Amino acid sequence: MTGEPVLERMTAAHRYNGSVFLTPPRPEIYTTDPERRHGFEEAVAEYDRLAATYPTLGYEVVILPKIGVAERADFILDCLGARAFRVRLKHSVGSNGVGWSTGRRVS
Repeated sequence: MTGEPVLERMTAAHRYNGSVFLTPPRPEIYTTDPERRHGFEEAVAEYDRLAATYPTLGYEVVILPKIGVAERADFILDCLGARAFRVRLKHSVGSNGVGWSTGRRVS
């Protein structure tokens, strides 16, 4: 958003995936620590900035729902079209019936 032409060149040259997953800041779990020194209001402003900027760079923004970790992982995999990965995983499950990537039983 600086208006510099280099931003457009860098975006085109270093694209990893067309989708960007964002998680809105949640006040009930937000905390600061040595790596996250800014407060909640700054986190919301950064989230809003990213949610507005990514589409201008050609990315599809996918907002992660407020669900459990395993369900969120499944949501991301579904969005990325990873159902084939889950089928391959199902066939590579160990004798205990637990998949290596999630630690959950594969049915």
